[in-house]
Amino acid sequence: MTNKLIDMLDSEFDTFMCQSFPGLFIQRHQDMSITCMCWGFCIGRGWRNILYNLCLDLQKICDKTKIDIQFTQIKEKYGSARFYYDTRMPVICDKLKLTEINNEILLLINESEDKTYTTCAACGKEYKRKKQETGWIKSICNNCDIIRNRYKGININE
Repeated sequence: MTNKLIDMLDSEFDTFMCQSFPGLFIQRHQDMSITCMCWGFCIGRGWRNILYNLCLDLQKICDKTKIDIQFTQIKEKYGSARFYYDTRMPVICDKLKLTEINNEILLLINESEDKTYTTCAACGKEYKRKKQETGWIKSICNNCDIIRNRYKGININE
């Protein structure tokens, strides 16, 4: 699945994720006054596998506990991915169990966000982050950075 997700067009990836995890992405096509998911999956292609694996884990929790998890925004910020979500709990739910489940969800989210710090947003390969020369935090490996700089300033529409 690794290269398949990276190679998908943005629209194909959007459709694939919404069809694979309809409950998690129920807010995807709602109005911007309700959710930031209306903007879609605003992360690099290289992080798609991280998101997909996170969704597999979250879906298991939903299926096991009947807790409703919905993404409210997925974006890149400060050189890593951010996964924002809402939960809706069943009316009959033990408070201690609820805290345990929330902690499990938060741990999965944090682990996935942390993985994006050392995963190239363009190609998905692990890399060692280097010191930034500018104020913008880049989340790409040296190879992808070289390729990106090679085409900088070229108008591909000509």
